Parts: sequence; structure tokens; C-alpha cells
Amino acid sequence: MEASGKQGGAATGGQDIQLGFVENAEAWKLISRFFPTKVGGKPAWLDLKNLPPPEMMKCFHCDAPYAFLCQIYAPIEEKDSCFHRTIFLFICKNPACSQEDEGGIVALRCQLPLDNEFYPDTPFEERPVVGKDEYGAEHYMNICAVCGCLGSKQCAGCKKVHYCGKAHQTIDWKMGHKQNCKEVGRPGDGSSKFLLPEADVVIEEEPADAKKREKTDEEKMADYATLVKDKIESLPDADVGELDKMASSGGDDPVFTRFRKRVAREPEQVVRYWRGGAPLWVSSRRVPAAADVPACRCGAARQFEFQVLPQLLNHLDLDETGDSVDWGTLAVYTCSDSCQPPAGEPAYAAEVVWKQQL
Repeated sequence: MEASGKQGGAATGGQDIQLGFVENAEAWKLISRFFPTKVGGKPAWLDLKNLPPPEMMKCFHCDAPYAFLCQIYAPIEEKDSCFHRTIFLFICKNPACSQEDEGGIVALRCQLPLDNEFYPDTPFEERPVVGKDEYGAEHYMNICAVCGCLGSKQCAGCKKVHYCGKAHQTIDWKMGHKQNCKEVGRPGDGSSKFLLPEADVVIEEEPADAKKREKTDEEKMADYATLVKDKIESLPDADVGELDKMASSGGDDPVFTRFRKRVAREPEQVVRYWRGGAPLWVSSRRVPAAADVPACRCGAARQFEFQVLPQLLNHLDLDETGDSVDWGTLAVYTCSDSCQPPAGEPAYAAEVVWKQQL
């Protein structure tokens, strides 16, 4: 995700691997008009009025609504239709669903040309927005007060607050809307119960092995050993022995050893971006063959674009001992042609996420 001259913290696929790091930022900097790369909070939608329908935003294992995980702003400079381009990831917060090899997560790709109906062709001044934001999805659509997705349901009492479905209406009712409903028609605090913590993701080029940051190699390996130890303690007893064996001196899985050594260059990385490259797998188990990643509906092959590492769990209050959402890595594959969705289809095209566990 190289920096470009486009609006916001734009990123494009290049030859170098780009790393993402979580960094605190003021909330106003993470809204749609600034084209953010971020984690948590509500999605900063790109196309502001053709949002994915509610049926796309539910886990097919448990039918629970997805929570927004992260979005990567990744325009493709040589393709006019991709002047603005963002990939969004949503996950199911049910720990059981995260343990399934498939499902429990969805990736959505959206793109716009420079000349589009939502944004001007010059960058916005970076300053807080006062009043209602005309460059936000809520300016065009009814938005769920809890998750920020399409709000196709309306509170029958005040008729002012919208939700994506009954689950979030129930959460918000219990979190204060019951008191606010008929008096002021204001949503409750359901978002605080459902959303993941919001933060900016800053992008840096991956350093060569010789280019170390402030910490020594020993300090970085110690940091990663702590991460592995925490991961071991959070697994069921049946899984501890195998991972402990892998993480011991040298490890029995050369793929895990390579992962550990490569990540040790920058232990705090949460995203690795390399469009057209290859993921850094965490295990030799369940590595997909080319035939395992289906082609796009347009007929073009899908290619690897980026992956989300388990370190992100530490920033999202999801990496807890016992039952919690978990993954080894989430590898996102997108249409190699970055095609436009057909007319009449959602502007957010579903892509492929390959989940690998530790």
C-alpha cells in the first residue's frame, strides 16, 4: 500500500510489502471523506448509498450480524474505475464461528472513479466536520444506530431510529433507547456494547532483515514469544501440546518458524499488504492450492491482496483467555481485474477470505 497523491492515506499495490500498525487517532479523521485505513468502530463506507443489503451482513453459521473489523484503502492507479477503492472486513463475534474453517467473516470490495456522485475531485481539508456530514452514508440512507450498516428496520415507537435488524434493536433498547424513545427519539448506547475499538492503521514499508527498528533482535523475538505464549494459554488443552511443540526451539513446522522470524522484524504489525504477492502463512496446515480460491464472477482469477495477523486481536479486546474470537491469519483474495459489479448488484462485491488457525 504505497502512499499516493490521491485523497486521504491512499495505498496502491506495489512490489514492496506494506505493513499496517495500529495507532490512535481522533475519530473525525476516520470518516468516509478522508478515505481511511482503519480498524474497529463503524465502517467508513465508500459508495455512500448502495450499501450491502442486510442478508450479506449476517453470519451464515449463527445468523448473527457481523461486526466491522477493518478496512484497507487501496486504489489502483492504472485503472480509472479504481481511483478510490476500499476492501472491508466484517466478522462474527461468536467465538464458535471463528473456529470454523469457513465463514464467520466476509470481505467486501468497493471502488469509484475520480468523477463520481459522492466526492469532489480535490482532497478535503483535514479538519473536524461540524453538523451533519453530507459525505457520510447517513446523508443518503437510513443507517443502523448500533453497527453503522444499512438500517432497513425502524423503531416502531419513535420512528426516528433505524436498525439493521431485531438483534441490534434489542441491544439498543436495553442500552438506553427505552428511555430515549418517545421523549427525544435518540438511540441508546448499543454501539458501545457491539463495536470493536476504533483506531487508525498507519502504513510503512516492510524493512529488510538488516533494517531493524529501535528494538534488538532479541527484544523482538521476546515480544513474539510472549504473543505465542498468550495464544497457547487461550487454546483448549487438546491444542496446547501441538502449538507448544511448534513454538519450541526451531519448531517442528518450518512454515510457522518462517512466520515467526519474518514477523519478528516488526512484531507490532497487524496487516501485511502485497497485492499479487503471497500470504505469510502461520502453519503448513490448510494452505490453499490455486484451485481452492474460486475465480471472480467476472471470470478473472482472484489474487492475494492482504492479510490480517493475530496481533490485531490484542488491540480489539478479543484475545482473551477462554472462549474468544481467534485466528492465525486471515488472507484476503480479490478479483485480479478489480471488476465493476454488474448493474443492479450491490456496489460492494464479496471477495474471498481464507482463514488459517494456529
